[in-house]
Amino acid sequence: MTVGEEIINILENGTTVILDLGNANPEVRNYYSEEITSALFYHQEDKFTKRKLENKCS
Repeated sequence: MTVGEEIINILENGTTVILDLGNANPEVRNYYSEEITSALFYHQEDKFTKRKLENKCS
């Protein structure tokens, strides 16, 4: 399981994720930023196209 997939699973359970990359090497920061944002984008896009988005805001 990738870091992006792990974060998605945590978020899907309603938990906030804080990932501090402030002191990371720029290459590491860019790698994880790209991986996580891509995973989140494609996950949400998949849910949108399959009409599986839920409004959990109240």
